[in-house]
Amino acid sequence: IPEWMSKYVDWHQEQRRILARNDNATAINEMKFMVVRCIKNQKCGGLSDRLKPLPAYMMIADLANRVLLFHWTKPASLEE
Repeated sequence: IPEWMSKYVDWHQEQRRILARNDNATAINEMKFMVVRCIKNQKCGGLSDRLKPLPAYMMIADLANRVLLFHWTKPASLEE
């Protein structure tokens, strides 16, 4: 994988650890996010349509210094 992507993955993991620990309020308050969503009543396409732009989403999040998150409830929540 490209070096920028590997660095972003490492950075993203560290940011998620900070969120999970919830012990650094300043860092959490300054953290910024990029949320990709697919919710009820939106046309999102199938799974492959949503995954194809993943590298572009990662690059944008990397360039913008944001934690990339997904919120997909359609057709079912990602947690299910």
